[in-house]
Amino acid sequence: MAGRKKRSRGRAVRRWAAVWSRGIRRWASLGRAAGARLRPWRPEVEVDVAGKRGRSLRRAIARAARRHLGALRVTPPAHLLVVVQRTVVLEGRPLASLLQVFEAESGARRHVLLLAASTGDRKLGDGEVVAALRQQLQRVVAAELGAPVATQAEPAAVRAESAPAPPPPETPEPTPLEELASTPAPFGSLNGGFPARAER
Repeated sequence: MAGRKKRSRGRAVRRWAAVWSRGIRRWASLGRAAGARLRPWRPEVEVDVAGKRGRSLRRAIARAARRHLGALRVTPPAHLLVVVQRTVVLEGRPLASLLQVFEAESGARRHVLLLAASTGDRKLGDGEVVAALRQQLQRVVAAELGAPVATQAEPAAVRAESAPAPPPPETPEPTPLEELASTPAPFGSLNGGFPARAER
């Protein structure tokens, strides 16, 4: 009799423990879902730059991506990975940026955006890296953004001191007739005319 009571008590304790653990897991999943809804979207960012500059560049890229897509009033992509690395090369050609889109069998898309920290021997500043990011973000959301109906481009201003001055035009040699006309010598018997050279 005592053994039966002990077994029934043990089953009740195990049942309550299972109910309690299910409730804890349920509340944890609801908390994660609520946190994901309240937390603003941000891309995954990897930067191959160490130290303080790497941390500030990572924050600048995440902030610029969030603000740019918010200003365009489009839905951010489900997954966007931005990688800043030393160089970006495609088929042996150096690039400032490269966008790769991977599509799974389910139709889900993953975007990987590679940004170069340097082109050739020149190291790019943070502002240039962020500018390349903004240009590629419009390709990421091109399907939702739609096709541009008008594009106007204006070349960058070139400083005057960097452009060499054009050479002055060469003046041709004057002919004998032009020399006489430029230095008139009055000749009385010809009514103020000019003497002509007689060649025999």
